Amino acid sequence: MGVQAVWIVNPKRRSGFIVDRGALLPVDELTVNGTDIPVPVFEIFVSLDALKARSAS
Repeated sequence: MGVQAVWIVNPKRRSGFIVDRGALLPVDELTVNGTDIPVPVFEIFVSLDALKARSAS
């Protein structure tokens, strides 16, 4: 169907995974092959924590 990447983010464990050929692989950085756009998993949670703190104020 043209899906090039599947990312799974587990907020409870603060971890990221990619699915590759049916295997679930843990990663520190989410990427799409053929692009120069990495998304570090820890930055996702840093941003979410900041938003959560701001909304609690």
